[in-house]
Amino acid sequence: MADVRKRGAVADIEGTLARLRGVVTARLLRDDRGEIKEVHVLADPGRHPKHISRDIESALFSEFGIRIDHRKISVSQTREAEQAAPAGMKPVGRVKPVGRVEAKFARLADAWRSETAHLSSITQKAIHPAYQRIVGMGLRAVPLILRELQREPNDWFWALEAITGENPIKPEHEGQVVEMANDWLQLGTDRGWI
Repeated sequence: MADVRKRGAVADIEGTLARLRGVVTARLLRDDRGEIKEVHVLADPGRHPKHISRDIESALFSEFGIRIDHRKISVSQTREAEQAAPAGMKPVGRVKPVGRVEAKFARLADAWRSETAHLSSITQKAIHPAYQRIVGMGLRAVPLILRELQREPNDWFWALEAITGENPIKPEHEGQVVEMANDWLQLGTDRGWI
């Protein structure tokens, strides 16, 4: 069973689950022994509940070593976002970063830039630990990445797609960093991320 007291604080686990794509918020219910009895998740309608449930199982095990039966996971999806989003668009609310998040992002972005400046391979740049930690920040990082693209177009496209699950880059703009950045900035403006 999954004893939360031994494998991670409830707030840490809920925070990790809330960073998963499509998840708006997550809550754990524990039994008297501290084991996870149920996981309740509120999600946007952009992903199938079964996929969200699988992501939760994987995150709990990979991050905290906790195995949980998928039948203990309850996924509810919002309807308001479904109605508010234009056809074919995944609804995502505005994310306002706080000072601590901005500082963490700046530190990681500086490390990534300085430690990968000599690399030409985007694959090598994208697997750098600082870049991966930025991706792990989830939607909180999106406005910060978009601001970076406004300031100086760079190889942030893989991170943006990994976090948002979207790719607004037009086929004719592939390989043109400034145009690719403009495509992302337009999506960011349309969604209220910047």
